[in-house]
Amino acid sequence: MVYASYATSQDVNGGEPDAGTNAGYGGIVLVNGAYVDSKPERSRNFELGTKWNLLDDKLLFTAAAFQTTKSGVMEALSTEEYATEGSTNTGRNRVRGVEFGLVGNVTRQLTVQAGVAFMRSKVLQSVTPGNVGLPLANFANTSYSLQGRYAFTPGFYLGATVRHDSGRCGGQPDTGAVYTNGQCGQPVPGFTVFDLFGGYRFNKHASLRVNLLNAGHKDYYTSVYRGGFFLYKGDARALRVTLDIEL
Repeated sequence: MVYASYATSQDVNGGEPDAGTNAGYGGIVLVNGAYVDSKPERSRNFELGTKWNLLDDKLLFTAAAFQTTKSGVMEALSTEEYATEGSTNTGRNRVRGVEFGLVGNVTRQLTVQAGVAFMRSKVLQSVTPGNVGLPLANFANTSYSLQGRYAFTPGFYLGATVRHDSGRCGGQPDTGAVYTNGQCGQPVPGFTVFDLFGGYRFNKHASLRVNLLNAGHKDYYTSVYRGGFFLYKGDARALRVTLDIEL
């Protein structure tokens, strides 16, 4: 099957809602000391893809190319003024990429689910000319995940998941990544995390699930503040046990 899709959406500024009058982080916009009206940010998404059934319909393979453009992005007027003043709906950003997926049964007992995405981001328009051409801040160009699940019996299974994000360059959400002379000023390393899971069904009324997230207890970071003063740390190792009972 081959398909094409086009979609639009509108939303309020996606920054941090507790940022007061910080236009760059989602606060109320002030210009010359007065509140100003603003319009919702608008997004347009194009996608062209294909889906293939493999191994006698046991596996589904998908591939897609996409482009998302956001216009009317709220921005700060400058680095010095970002905390108190902003401009309304002056930014425009774009993300282009391709993604591939695979899901289904390799054998009767082994189920796999895999996905990989390659993307590029770019600031197309800004009230600050120096932002144009920069990639978006804290944006990973490559990400993938692979999950395998093996059913030893109809009621007992074990599995594992590996997740990876490539490195990214930090910065403020509305200004793009921080680059100086072509070099990222606030780099965030890429990371790979492993999860383990399993489950057992006792009978038709009760089942147990166990998830061990970040099994290797890896320290990793997902983004960095524009000034480099702090990073957002990823989740540490966590064990979750769920008992489902159906009466």
